[in-house]
This record gives sequence, C-alpha cells and structure tokens, in this order.
Amino acid sequence: MNLFTAEDYDRLADQAPYGFFEDPMGTGNLYRYQNPAWEPARIGNFQDYFTAEYRDWVIGAVRYAVETEGMDIQRSPVAASGYDQVFLENPEIRSVKSREMPLPECASGDPTIQVDTVVISNVIFYGREGNASGRSSQWFRVRTYLDLLTGGVCSPEVSVYQREENPSGRRLSDELCPVIPKDQLEDEADRILAHYFPEAVKDPGKLQGEELARRLGLKLCYANLGDSGHHYGRLYFDRQNVRVFDAEGRPEVIPVMPKTILLDMELRGRSRAVTRNREDTIIHECVHYIEHACFFYFQQLHHEDLEFLASDGPVKVFHGETTPIDRVERQASQITARLRMPQEYTRRRIRECMEKYQALGQTDAMNRTIHELSQSFNVSYDTAKYRMVELGYPEARGIMNYIDGRYVDDYAAEEKDRRRYAVTLEQLEREYQRNPKLRQLAETDEYVYVGGYLVHFCPESVRLENGKYRLTSTAQMNIAKYCIGFTPVHSGKHYDYDPASFHRDHEAHPDDVCMDEHQNIDGLMKLDQAYHQTVSEHTIGFADTFTGLMELFGITISELVEDTGISDKTITNYRNGKVTPTLPYVLSICVAMGLSPQTSRNLLKAAHITFDASEGQPYEAYSFIIDYMTVDYSVCEVNEYLKKKGIQPLSMPNTK
Repeated sequence: MNLFTAEDYDRLADQAPYGFFEDPMGTGNLYRYQNPAWEPARIGNFQDYFTAEYRDWVIGAVRYAVETEGMDIQRSPVAASGYDQVFLENPEIRSVKSREMPLPECASGDPTIQVDTVVISNVIFYGREGNASGRSSQWFRVRTYLDLLTGGVCSPEVSVYQREENPSGRRLSDELCPVIPKDQLEDEADRILAHYFPEAVKDPGKLQGEELARRLGLKLCYANLGDSGHHYGRLYFDRQNVRVFDAEGRPEVIPVMPKTILLDMELRGRSRAVTRNREDTIIHECVHYIEHACFFYFQQLHHEDLEFLASDGPVKVFHGETTPIDRVERQASQITARLRMPQEYTRRRIRECMEKYQALGQTDAMNRTIHELSQSFNVSYDTAKYRMVELGYPEARGIMNYIDGRYVDDYAAEEKDRRRYAVTLEQLEREYQRNPKLRQLAETDEYVYVGGYLVHFCPESVRLENGKYRLTSTAQMNIAKYCIGFTPVHSGKHYDYDPASFHRDHEAHPDDVCMDEHQNIDGLMKLDQAYHQTVSEHTIGFADTFTGLMELFGITISELVEDTGISDKTITNYRNGKVTPTLPYVLSICVAMGLSPQTSRNLLKAAHITFDASEGQPYEAYSFIIDYMTVDYSVCEVNEYLKKKGIQPLSMPNTK
C-alpha cells in the first residue's frame, strides 16, 4: 500500500535517500524509512545530507531551548536583565562538523558520530510590558550523536557557541573519512598498536593479522574472487550474498556474515611472498574496520548496493586521490605500512644495518639495508624502501627501482633530489610523442634507453654485460651528469564522485613524466665518436655492414638465429648479399645485436630502407624502437610492445 500522497512526493524529492519519523513512544529518537523519490544526483556531502534531513529538528531544538526553557544567552552584547521573553528570528544552519567515535569503541556497537551544528540567528528580547528591548545576532551550538546504521539521533545539547580548545573525537571529512594529516600517521599507527596489540609495540614481529582480526571480532574466510576488481581481500560490514567462483571457475553465490574479511584463495599458500601478502591484506582490512566504518555506512546512504571495502591486489592505484575511495585506500595502506614497521623500532634497525654495511658505500649499503628490512619485517622491498624515505633517508629513492618487470641499476640519489631518472618505457613513449625536445635529443644519437634510464651513450656511462647494456659505477654515482632527469606529472583530472562507480576496476596507469627542462643538456659530455667511427667504416653495402657488425660485437650466426628466429640460411644469404632484407627483419637484427640508434640507422640505410615517423603506424612505432629499444630490449619484448599497438611482430625468436 502506498502511503505517500502527491504532496509528499514533491516534498521528498528535495531530500536525501531516507526520510525520518519521530518515535511514537515519545523518546525523542528519529527512525529512518526509504525515500521513494530519491535520486542519486541529489546526494551531496555529509553537511548537505544532515542539513536536508535534520534542519527543522535542529532549529526546533534551539527554539525550544531559548524561547521555552529560557536558556541564558551569556554572550549577548545586549544587557539581558529585565527582559521577559526572547524570540529567534530567521535562524539558519551555518555549518555541520562531525567527529568520530571509532566503531570498536562504541558502546552500541554501531558506527556513531558526534555532530556539532552551528546555528546563527537574530535574537529579539521583549520586556515585561511586551515591548522589544533589544536585538542581537547570536551563534548557537547543537551537539548530538548520530547512529549511521539506524538513523537514530540522541537528544540535542544546545549551548551558546564558544570555540573549544580541544574538542572531543577526531575530525571527519565531508565523506566521513577520518582526517589524519601525514605528520600524524605515525601517531595513529602507534595508537592502534597500543590499544589492540600492545605486545607488538616493542616487537613488531608479534603482530599477526589473524590475531588482530580476532581481537576486533572479525571473521576470516576464503573464496575464489576471480580477477574482478583485482581484490586480494574484502571487508563486509553487513550480511551479503556474494558472487564468487567455484573450483572449476564457474560463478556461484555464497552467504557472507557481517564483520567478515573475505580473502582470495591465492592467499592460502605458505610461501614467503604469499604469507607477506596475506598479512598485508588482513591488516589492511582491519585498518578499514577501525578507521572507516563511519565512512562506509555514510556511503551506503549514497549507494545502497555498496557491499564492501576492498584491499587491492599487487597494483595499488589511487589516481591522485580524486575520489573518496581513493583517499580511504591510501590511508589504509599508509597506516598498514606503519603497523608492520613501527617508527622507532624501524629507525633503530635502519641505523644498525647502515652501520654494518657502511664500508660498501652508500648505494650498496642502502640496497643491503632494504633487503634486510624486507626479510626481518616480512614486507615487500617497496614497503621497506619507502619506510626508509619516510624515516629520513630520502637517498633511498635511487635504490631498487622496479621498471618494466625488473629491478634496474641503483643510483646515488641526492638528499634534495626529487627528479625521477628511472622511467618506464610507457612513460618515455608518452613524453616522446608530446615533447619535441625529447625527439630532437633522440635524433642526436647521444642518448640511449638503458635499463630504465635515458643515459648519455659513452664508455664512461655504459658497459656491456652478458649481452645487455648496464650503467657503469661512474654513471650510478653521478646520475645527474650522465642521465636525463624526469619529473613526475599528475594528470590533474578531477573525477566527480559518482556513487555508481564507487568500486571501479583499478587499471595500472603509471604517473606521467616530463623531461627535466632545468638540466643543461648542452653542457653534458659529447658522444664518444670513436665507436661510431668504427661502425661507419662498414656502410658500403648491407652485406659488408652486417658482417662487419657481427665481427665487431662477436656475434655468431647461431646466436642470431636463437635471438631473432630468422633461419640460418636467411642470415647467411644476408651476409653473402644474395637476399634483400625487409624492414621488420633488419629491426629484429638490430634489437638482437643491441645496436645503438645511430648504428641501427646505418644498417637500415645500407639496406636502402628509409621511413619517417610522420607516416603513421607502424613507422611511428618503428622509430620509437630504434630510438629507445634496440639497446636494452629483446626481440620478444619488442614484439610485446608492437602487439599492444596492433602491429605484426618483427620476427619469431626461439623462446624454448
């Protein structure tokens, strides 16, 4: 039966997803009902929500306290003596501020917040004879406690507004996420350990995710979550029927009880890496439970289908913290790292390691320290590295950079150096396409892309090791002299909060980079011409050039056959001048031999092959391969790059 009239719908259309009614038993509590006229686009922040739902109730509480109970208005500038009545004129809500009562500490067990509403109003005083004796503007504070789960509110406390020196509770954001400044994250982690796991304060090794979950009253269970959302774990506050997958990969639905952490089946293993991920995931979800219950239940008012908060898989992407879920995920990750590696204990371990390895030099000592921290705390290398940076070792930024699926050479970062010298191939390609200065630099052939670095190509900076180019120790210790610097650039895009996409799939979008324009590139060392002079002697024809390069680099036919997949007969015919090579095959040979960009161009020129990147695909991709991929990539890796571009592979190397 529909109890709402047309007038009700008109009124409800301007309100939030739920309406409220007073308890008929006279307790003063309000109870929630579903608003049939709710439209998601009308939902705003908590202040908008509270004002829309509770405005009349708040204003009524102030009127009752002042006009009926005769509350003393101590701060009124008008002489209050002698008046008989006081009335409010045009009262309005000026602001709504919320502070949290953390879920595990609430007596009710429900997410409860303290709400302070500031009301401003004109106050008119009337004397005993009924004449107005004064008028002033006055601010009032209305304090109440709101149960987000039931919608119930406590009786209000009305007072004349005065700034509090130390207001109780922690401030919440507009989305009811706790506001924790970066310099207070360490204190928050210490608070959590002291309250829930005090034995881990002096010995972090005692912190166990399963035990922390048990102390919080959380249950753990496992299911095959598949690859949807890339979640390792999910925290369910309420009972849900959850779609997962059975042992054969077929979808099924299982019931999940309230206060449950649902973990992916991949985390049941016993290897060190799996154990580390399981601990990170469980602790991450426990942090969500401690910090973000109010946030979750408020979001349910926006998005009634919201089921869980999730811990991402190995790739954590926050898109510059542009949405509420980005902020809570980053906050949970930051606190989790600090719980795993508490501040004072970790500082002491870092000092011990650095002293132990100081004879090895800065970069090696840092590398060994990161390895040892990773082992002793059972955390990832990245977590250990960035904890060192956070705890006063910014030079650790140059250690253990993971680029394109591998760790690249360490370098000695300067203490104040914020430039990113190591960049991924994808980042480099984007900058190459939009930055003409970088394209001009590639044409000079003075720089090559080696192991994540755009490095000045000369004997002092590059060495050949096991068929791959690497930075020399000289270049590692003088990275700013030999390598082009790049600064991180965020997209700056603002993503409007859309409740329907609260749990969007996270895709790996690395930060963009731009070439550091402050470097004096013209003043860097010039290219060692002796190397290319040797190569240029073999530019009469393709056969002579090809044969000369193979002899110069000591590469055999069998090695080229293995690395390129081109048959030995074809390579022999190339050497004898019997066959004219195609563009993809010449590029495949350049990549397999690790030729520099200029030498690659010489070989193409000898084969009478010319093209320009401006001709579009595939020539744009071929140009990028020559400029940045021949030196440090295999033919298989180059083919993967071409596959993403929808371009045929160069050749099919033997990968057995």
